[in-house]
Amino acid sequence: MDYFETIKRAARMVWRHKSLWVLGFIAGLSGGGGSSGGNFGTPGSGSRTGGPSGNPFNSPEIQEALRWITENSALLIAAVLGVCLCLVLLSLLFLVLGEIGQGGLISNAARIGAGEAPGFGDGWRAGVSRVRSLVGQQLLLSIPGLILGLIILAILAVAFVPLFSELISGGGESAVIERAMGALFGSLCVIVPLGCIAWLYQILVAILSTFGRRAIVLDGAGAIAGLRTGWSVFRGNILHTIVFAVIVVALQLIIGIGLTIAGFAALVPGIVAMIASGGNEPSVAGVALLAVGGLVLFAVVVLSSSVLTAFSSATWTLAYQQFKSRLAGTLPPAGAMPTDALQA
Repeated sequence: MDYFETIKRAARMVWRHKSLWVLGFIAGLSGGGGSSGGNFGTPGSGSRTGGPSGNPFNSPEIQEALRWITENSALLIAAVLGVCLCLVLLSLLFLVLGEIGQGGLISNAARIGAGEAPGFGDGWRAGVSRVRSLVGQQLLLSIPGLILGLIILAILAVAFVPLFSELISGGGESAVIERAMGALFGSLCVIVPLGCIAWLYQILVAILSTFGRRAIVLDGAGAIAGLRTGWSVFRGNILHTIVFAVIVVALQLIIGIGLTIAGFAALVPGIVAMIASGGNEPSVAGVALLAVGGLVLFAVVVLSSSVLTAFSSATWTLAYQQFKSRLAGTLPPAGAMPTDALQA
């Protein structure tokens, strides 16, 4: 396999067909996530700390807050469930749109490689026609990770919720802290190996997603058959896949860093103007230049992310076709190709 020729073909493909950039933006919608957290301040000193043990949870303010939470627990639970439901629905929407974009990128890249000139609408229709299998495959791949996450949360809950309850109820702070340190150490002994397993599984998910999506779009496979075909393609091309992945990731990293530096350069005039003002109040020109620079940086980040997503998809589509051709006659049947998936 000529790795660099494949990469050059993909680069020319993405440069000449700007509709791939739009599909790349849509495909990136399925890669969101977020986290939240909080912490408690350290206890103060003196009589305001509450009981004889210095437990901060015995202070009137904390007790009043806990009483309000207890009295409005049903409302809080309903609010939390409502927020969780909205987040789940929003995540599913982004997942569906992202998989449509992924399917469109794969289909259009394959058609361009075959000498055709598909547009955005062709890619969108191809993605929509296979979205059920694409989304189903991603949901199947997410189940083990979800189970691992729930196990980790259960371990943390079993280890720390009783200690937290004892601390709130007025238990000795020093004794609770000692037991908390022991619980933390014991939890880490279980969570760290589970985290390593989760990391290894994420690598497997990346492999199966890369080849499984292409089996669905290009070969007409279902969600499970696509995973089977994708694994067979990878297993028959392990060394080629690893070498190609290293080259593509390194190239994406270099291009991404270069574009990010170029984007941050747009902030330099605003920063210089703010420094040059020298006063306590920022200059209007400095604020305006920073605002414009921020918009330019945002545009560069979005555009570069969309282009790199399209480029990565095109490279792996071309590679998948070459990998599969090397294994002709040895792969399990993936299913008949739907006529509406690749036609204009």
